[in-house]
Amino acid sequence: MAEISVYVASHNFTVKNISPRSRLAIEQFAKKYIQWGYVKAGRQWVYSAMRVFAAATKERSEYRFHINTLEKFKDHILVHNLKDALVEWVDVPVPVGYSVELPIFDKWEAREEQPKVIEYILSDDKTRSKFVNLQTGKGKSFCAMSAASLMKSLTVLVCKPMYIEKWMIDIKKTYDIDAEDIVTIQGGAQLMALLERFSPKNRLVPPGEKWEPPFKFIILSNKTYQLWIKLFEEHGAATLDMGYECLPENFYEHVCAKFRVIDEVHQDFHLNYKIDLYTNVAKSLSLSATLIADDPFLNLMYGVAYPKHLQYVSEGYDKYIATAAVFYNLERPGMIRYQDPSSNRYSHNLYEQGILRNGRTKDNYFKLLREILEFSYFKTHKPGYKLMIFVASINMATELTNYLTIHYPKFSVTRYVEDDEYVNVMESDIRVSTLLSSGTAVDIPGLQTTLLTVAVSSSQSNIQGLGRLRKMLDGTTPMFIWLSCADIPTHIKYHDKKKAMLEPLTLSYKNYELQTRV
Repeated sequence: MAEISVYVASHNFTVKNISPRSRLAIEQFAKKYIQWGYVKAGRQWVYSAMRVFAAATKERSEYRFHINTLEKFKDHILVHNLKDALVEWVDVPVPVGYSVELPIFDKWEAREEQPKVIEYILSDDKTRSKFVNLQTGKGKSFCAMSAASLMKSLTVLVCKPMYIEKWMIDIKKTYDIDAEDIVTIQGGAQLMALLERFSPKNRLVPPGEKWEPPFKFIILSNKTYQLWIKLFEEHGAATLDMGYECLPENFYEHVCAKFRVIDEVHQDFHLNYKIDLYTNVAKSLSLSATLIADDPFLNLMYGVAYPKHLQYVSEGYDKYIATAAVFYNLERPGMIRYQDPSSNRYSHNLYEQGILRNGRTKDNYFKLLREILEFSYFKTHKPGYKLMIFVASINMATELTNYLTIHYPKFSVTRYVEDDEYVNVMESDIRVSTLLSSGTAVDIPGLQTTLLTVAVSSSQSNIQGLGRLRKMLDGTTPMFIWLSCADIPTHIKYHDKKKAMLEPLTLSYKNYELQTRV
């Protein structure tokens, strides 16, 4: 009699019907996928489990693991003498999906490296999960939409809520389809309504007629998906009585999807990994230009989800950006707090609070920023050229936006954070934003200068911030500038790392040491 049952789907496998004797073996395997680190508990930071790159129901009646760990799992259970008749293997059928027409407007065509990328996505090998690592600005989104069009795939795009509007615009510009063919899903109520639209009872049509799906392209908030998964892990099949027409593991079959796309997969990576644990679909594609982390364990999990030898990696880096570092000093070093007392780590949010708290300091800091803009953005400005300024906090974004609006009345200046209108980041001359809001997946036509005021160590944040700049149509060299306070050791440490990281990716590098003191 079998002691465990293993259900193998396209992107995951699930262990069920676990006997008491075999439970320890399954739990030990799950422990291999725990990420450990320092977690805040009250006012203290304690070393604890941070995330688990596996899934289980609350009562531990089933465990879920990534499909790319299956061979390791087989080796693991063999050591525990779980073999032959003691293990029931069940292949879960991969749903066929529904074919739809997604014609692309004639004005769009694949360019440069894109045909190779599309060919990779469409390649009919045993790898259902594709990953494209393409330099920012090289058209990852277009490649994904082209592949969906060629496959005639009813497609589900999973993304952060902040990117939904951007994707709606891109889809409408690319496909010659009706607006009603696209649906966006945010919140449990909209998800339940979507599942209801695809319910088998709603697919009944008169004899001789063919049922057509209500949508061709579904844009799903990853947070909405996350809440559904959490609900299932807490209540199991009882979620079917709560308004959900199916279980998360049957979602793609239920909505007749052939193709799943995850945008900027490096963001919310743990969530995107867990989504794989509930995915059974014919083909999937994940997109990112920065699948690299400063955490070794996270890099290990990247390798599980997207093994290097199965990735599409860009054929070389196109260097077209000039970089510059600006150093400045504080008028009264030690007066501005920047160490988080609970963790003893650098906090740029605290640093900005200190700047804004003192009127003289704030005025000096804003004058410093104006001085930088005068010798960079405004020195080379032409009609249509745009500027991005990254700050850390909403308060700083608000104050700086107001300040620049007063001092540059001939230019449109907007703030773009959290729930601000998407038009703010796209159409103004000068926008003030945060790395969280605009550091990834924002393509601003005419962006000529980016000023990063935030001292940040993250490799992904720095490379993505650089990647907001695109080649200028008139051949002008776009510029990426970052600030470093010479009186703060952490700023110098982050500067050294940033310089070493970005120099190989850019055309040139310069140092500027300003006399203005903050």
